[in-house]
Amino acid sequence: MLDGDASTIRKLLEVIVKAQIRNTLLIGDDYRIVLHISARSAILSFFQGLSRGRGVPMALVQDYICASVPHAIEQAGAIIHCYPLGKTLVPDEKELDSLIEENSPDVVLFSPIFGAQGEAYDRQIKKWSEADGGPIIVLDQAQFMGPLSCRPEAVILSFHNKSIDSMNGGALLLHQSFHGCKPPPSRDIGINKEFYLAILFRSLRKGRSKVGEVNEVVQPGFAYDDSQYFPDKIENAKMPLVSMLIIIAEMMKLEHYLEIRRYNFQKLRQRIEKIPGAHIVLTENVDTAARFPIRFDDDDSLSQVTRSLAEVGIRVGRPYSRYDDPSSSSRPGLYSVANPFHRIGP
Repeated sequence: MLDGDASTIRKLLEVIVKAQIRNTLLIGDDYRIVLHISARSAILSFFQGLSRGRGVPMALVQDYICASVPHAIEQAGAIIHCYPLGKTLVPDEKELDSLIEENSPDVVLFSPIFGAQGEAYDRQIKKWSEADGGPIIVLDQAQFMGPLSCRPEAVILSFHNKSIDSMNGGALLLHQSFHGCKPPPSRDIGINKEFYLAILFRSLRKGRSKVGEVNEVVQPGFAYDDSQYFPDKIENAKMPLVSMLIIIAEMMKLEHYLEIRRYNFQKLRQRIEKIPGAHIVLTENVDTAARFPIRFDDDDSLSQVTRSLAEVGIRVGRPYSRYDDPSSSSRPGLYSVANPFHRIGP
């Protein structure tokens, strides 16, 4: 493929993907959109592009999140302080307010996980987005895709196997009224890595776990993403062409996937609630989350749930580790259950 042809195709695909984002989030022309290889790439780009009139930026980040998020922020040269989440994985409003007032952060990153997005998050985001002289508010929507009910300065999106069945892809949205960030140019990953992603996506789809193939034991330790190798490596790179092609097709199935997940959640909930000592954490949108949170009273209840869900090809995921210590977690008892894109069996 000639360079000119590739450039023309990229521009066309970018227009389509950006139009899908605007239509899905219902944001009109309120935001400028920059497409990236991943959400972690978008986070890196945002913090690299911050105007640093006050020196090294400091960000408040929740204490329970995939390690790739704080790793991307640190890689951009920013300082991280953490704020705690409450029992339903929403920030404690009074405690967060106090931390913001005490630390005067440059950025506050809100990252709803496991279906926690909703009114409680929106209220805090709206309050601080409208505060005079307050921090820059960034909404990390990596784990869900839907209408944007508030207007923070920046939004992070992920297309990687969460809301839609896709391979890589992220986006940075900057509000038109926000001029405090000038992201650096992103690089092209090159044709060899494009082919690699296409082959990887095909092999992952073919090799997905089926009933009877899921491990009935949750491995000890915590989930830690070291972001060291392509395509998970944290780098400021453009969204691949192959990712855009997959995303364009998959975004049209978004509502269909939400219906499937609501169905699956009820089926999985029925299985889980039969087992004493297992407790689903009912976040605001738990029934459509890519993964939903669950706690266990003891190892026996964990083992029973793991075996029961393995019967329908569903995995139980380990708790997130701390980003700065893979051997520990701020919530060592909080596991998660995958909710797939296909209808599960009885």
